[in-house]
Amino acid sequence: MNRTIKKMLAISGIMLAVLLAAFVLCYFFANHNYIQFNIPTYSSVVLEYSEAYTEPQVQAVYTGTFFKWNTKLDVTRISNIKYDKLGDYHIIYYAHKGNMAAEAVVNISIVDTTAPEIILKESDTLTELGTPYAEEGYTAIDNFDGDVTASVVSSEENGIVTYTVTDSNGNTTTTTRIIKYADAASPGITLNGDYTMYVMQGDSYNEPGYAAYDEIEGDLSDNVTVTGNVNTSRMGVYYLNYNVSDKTGNVATAERRVYVYEKQLNVGEIDPGNKIIYLTFDDGPSDNTPVLLDILDKYNVKATFFVTSQYPNYLYLIAEEARRGHSVALHTYRHEYNNIYSSEAAYYEDLATISDIVYEQTGKRAEIVRFPGGSSNSISNDYCEGIMNLLTQNITNMGFKYCDWNVSSGDASALGTDAIYENVIKGIAANNVSVVLQHDLRLQSINAVEKIIVWGLNNGYTFLPLTASSPMVHHVIDN
Repeated sequence: MNRTIKKMLAISGIMLAVLLAAFVLCYFFANHNYIQFNIPTYSSVVLEYSEAYTEPQVQAVYTGTFFKWNTKLDVTRISNIKYDKLGDYHIIYYAHKGNMAAEAVVNISIVDTTAPEIILKESDTLTELGTPYAEEGYTAIDNFDGDVTASVVSSEENGIVTYTVTDSNGNTTTTTRIIKYADAASPGITLNGDYTMYVMQGDSYNEPGYAAYDEIEGDLSDNVTVTGNVNTSRMGVYYLNYNVSDKTGNVATAERRVYVYEKQLNVGEIDPGNKIIYLTFDDGPSDNTPVLLDILDKYNVKATFFVTSQYPNYLYLIAEEARRGHSVALHTYRHEYNNIYSSEAAYYEDLATISDIVYEQTGKRAEIVRFPGGSSNSISNDYCEGIMNLLTQNITNMGFKYCDWNVSSGDASALGTDAIYENVIKGIAANNVSVVLQHDLRLQSINAVEKIIVWGLNNGYTFLPLTASSPMVHHVIDN
């Protein structure tokens, strides 16, 4: 009996252990199995209004921590999205296995951050200057609000129309239109400083600047382009070109000439044999003479002044001309053709008077004479026939030499500075020794002197004052 009971108790213990083990295993595996989705739980997606949502391939599997069952499960999709309305939505993906269930949520925000688009219409009509701009038209389209043309606000300033529109969600866009004017007028360029500048070789060239203005567009100075360069290490003439255009294509240009020169050495250091220029000035001194003297000093150039007494207030400048190393020669006291050419005696009386004035001013007697109108003048024939033949033959008996010219500036007429300059350099180029006729009472002629000097120095010429030993140019006598 006892043996039987012991045996039954042993069997019962084994069965109880088996049941307990089965219970533990069932509990363990039940608590370590789960459902897995292939998208992150609570992930977020932001969609622009009207942007399509790309549905992912969502899968769910039933699996475990220790034993990877990977049993595929059916997935149910639940969504409250309204794609035609802004807001926050979600999609729920649901799967279950027996009494085990799981879900994954994707949060979706539908937003509008896109600004409207403004489309400007274009026409071929140009706006006349001084007339209001006639709007050519425009439309504005928004991805959320649709046609928002009526909400566009425009304003015009300085030939530019600005258009602005904001949609119902606060997105703003702005665009501009440049008004096309019937603009036939070009802008203007003004150069600061002189249009012709002179720089000594080795010095620096400093650009004085410029300004550009357009009647429609206003200040265009920042749009000016400058081409060309100035090489101050080498003598020559350099051109700087200034260019600006307005928005309608009208162009304005300006040019500055920069002369780079080398100051003439002292005359005693130069061989005066070839390529000689004698600058001579008649009819002064005048109120312009100080300006001329300063220009000559700047280049260490000496000239010859055939003086008169036409402007008594400036006779003191005769002494100044001599003091600065220039030659003072005789022209005439009165410069009245009907008087000085009425007879030989009248001419010599006029000459003696101006000779005395020069002596009073300089302490020296002048040796060189220039006849009013030159030795070839024909007007003297109206007052005394043959007088120029007599004067040219007898002037040396009085201890004088007379000198005409072989280069005429033409400044006695109404020529401008550039024309005078061109006349002189053309004449100089045709001679080995040039005696140039100018008048220091002609401001336009004085304004050409600096250019003439720089051209001569840059082309290898030497400037000298006339002396009694200089070659005297004589014209063909016409009376």
